[in-house]
Amino acid sequence: MPNSLLRKLINGVMPKGSIWTVKIGGFFDALLDALADSLETVKLKLAQLADIRNAKKTTVLDELERDYGVAFNPNLTEAQRRAALDARINAIDNTGSREELERALQRAGFPLFVYSNSPAVDPNKFNINYLMVSGGFNAYAGVSTAIAGAFKADIVVNGDIIITKPSYAMVAGGENAYAGVSTAIAGVTGLLEEIYEYFLPNNTDNWPFIFFVGGNAEFAVDGSLVSIARVNISDDRRTELREIILKYKPTFTWGVLLVDYI
Repeated sequence: MPNSLLRKLINGVMPKGSIWTVKIGGFFDALLDALADSLETVKLKLAQLADIRNAKKTTVLDELERDYGVAFNPNLTEAQRRAALDARINAIDNTGSREELERALQRAGFPLFVYSNSPAVDPNKFNINYLMVSGGFNAYAGVSTAIAGAFKADIVVNGDIIITKPSYAMVAGGENAYAGVSTAIAGVTGLLEEIYEYFLPNNTDNWPFIFFVGGNAEFAVDGSLVSIARVNISDDRRTELREIILKYKPTFTWGVLLVDYI
């Protein structure tokens, strides 16, 4: 069935006169129905233009991502791509508040909360999470598959800083260190590139400039943080998560991410 409104519109603009009188069920009636159908297709296409720059509804997602400088990530679902693009498009000039960063993360589809370190506590207590501790409910020994390692927090300060270090053929005290051999080589053999690693400050004056990103938190009576649950985040979205945080956080603050990239 054609769109009744469009068919009425066609009937309304028909010339006057008996020659244009439509016989119901006749050839001319069917022709006008077909014309209404074709106009409906045009109407739907034009309606899509209203959402052409709406990340959640656009029909040209690839083009809109390129327009906003979002690199295509084949590991993300379409829903995740749309959420990430929506967060980029609707980013606002922000005041660097905790609430604005939290909204931006959740708009992008990250199930994360942002917490200020106020009243300030030692951020190092949240820096490492152990899979197993002595006396814990899951503590056991004698099993070859037992894991008792630690997951460190991801610290976000600036973008990645690449540093270079010399690679030596031999160093004092190394397993291959020896002397008295004329053919021994102990010089620099090359350069290694590493990402600069940040360490949380021990100076209590700096603790208020730390904020935390993670799951649900528990607070003490005075409002200080006691614990923050870790959240699993797809490793495919690691860069995207850090970019959002760097975009919204004040430059003088440090973010401690209680997330596990899986």
